[in-house]
Amino acid sequence: MNNKKINIIIYIGIFIYVGIGTFSVCALYPKDILWCGDWIVFSLLFTFPVSIISFIYRFVEANTLYPVFIIQLITLFIWLGIAFFALKKNKQTT
Repeated sequence: MNNKKINIIIYIGIFIYVGIGTFSVCALYPKDILWCGDWIVFSLLFTFPVSIISFIYRFVEANTLYPVFIIQLITLFIWLGIAFFALKKNKQTT
């Protein structure tokens, strides 16, 4: 596999990972539209690095969801930036 395909797979993986975290935080309370059950605990533990700030926000302010999307969008950009610089550095060393 060439580097371009690997980079695309990594970026898609980041989108999915942050997306799972966003979905889990938005489905945190039973009164939420997306609430589906006990899987939320496992998905929040799995996506802990990208969902911790949104998770804390949801416990402070449970009624509004749009700040969660903003926080998760910022988190997505941070993780994409980390991946970009890591892949760029890896490309330079090989």
